[in-house]
Amino acid sequence: MLRNPKLSDSFPFLVCRLLTKYSCCFRCPAQLLQALLRALGIQRTHWVGLSMGGMIGQKLALKAPELFASLSLCDTSSRIPPEAKPLWDERIHAAETKGMEPLVEPTLARWFTAPYKDKGGPVVDKVRTMIRSTPAAGYIGCCQAISGLNLTDRIGAIRVPTLIIVGEDDQGTPVAASKVMNEKIHGSQLVILKSAAHLSNMEQPEAFTSALTGFLGKAS
Repeated sequence: MLRNPKLSDSFPFLVCRLLTKYSCCFRCPAQLLQALLRALGIQRTHWVGLSMGGMIGQKLALKAPELFASLSLCDTSSRIPPEAKPLWDERIHAAETKGMEPLVEPTLARWFTAPYKDKGGPVVDKVRTMIRSTPAAGYIGCCQAISGLNLTDRIGAIRVPTLIIVGEDDQGTPVAASKVMNEKIHGSQLVILKSAAHLSNMEQPEAFTSALTGFLGKAS
């Protein structure tokens, strides 16, 4: 996504605030990020979006393809099936009634493989703190936006160089979802990382970085 060391760690909180303030859909965050790129004087970008960042990236690539030199969609999806909506509704209800605390450990269990999570360490601790510190209202806005995602029939229009990375054990945005995006986006590349779940960039940083930099080297 927008790679700035001073901003990258706070980006999830920025998205939460945008969704809380403006809309429970991806349209407004995409528009605001388009405006941000312009305000920063960035005419074209190599967009790297993980999870929700990949969803916003797809939306923005469809709306303003001229902004993209390339698109990297990591552990994300182009559609959330209707049968998954009750799961998102449960998370929304938990955040509304109990705050973020009961969501911390279940989220970690989805985002990391069991061996990596159980081993613990600074990466897991950092993500645990991030989840716990997320504003409940922002989390709810994110859940509502994600649960309504449905771009699969449109992403065939994406023509920028595209890389798709997914952890082999990603539960939330599984390999099958990445294969659909790979089939729909002409010329896209698919990389499946072993021993990684939803946060494949954290769980397998060397393999993730190698795939990403190799792609960007050719796309630049």
